Amino acid sequence: LPAPPADLTGEGASLSSACSIDAVRVLVVDDNSANREVARLLLEAAGAEVTEASTGEAALEQLSAQPVDVVLMDLRMPGLSGAGTLKRLRADDGPNSGIPVLAFTADAEREGERELAAFDGLVRKPIDPTQLMNAVGSAASFEPNLPIAVLRGPERA
Repeated sequence: LPAPPADLTGEGASLSSACSIDAVRVLVVDDNSANREVARLLLEAAGAEVTEASTGEAALEQLSAQPVDVVLMDLRMPGLSGAGTLKRLRADDGPNSGIPVLAFTADAEREGERELAAFDGLVRKPIDPTQLMNAVGSAASFEPNLPIAVLRGPERA
């Protein structure tokens, strides 16, 4: 179909280019296989290396053995929740105990600040590709002194 050329000088272009995720190792944790697949396809298309886990327990097992740069963690999973998984990860002294973990949820407003406070950022469902890339890119270059609002993006600041 004929289409006008894209304007790559806008705000979205500068944010995306500022947050490269090429070769960033991401673990996507979600009990819904469709959510994992969509996140994996988007992240891999941008150059990230993606592994998956369908439960909190499986995520902890992978994280104890394999270093990653960022975790995308569903909050509501059967068994061990995302918050419970994060708490156990932080209490461990394994290779990933201090890595950035992004909350991955469709219910951010219902979760509330208390539930999300332990996470290093937020990716909302349904996935907005630009928000996903920017959140993962920001988290991959995570600096402990950055305020959480920087990682969550302007809609959460």
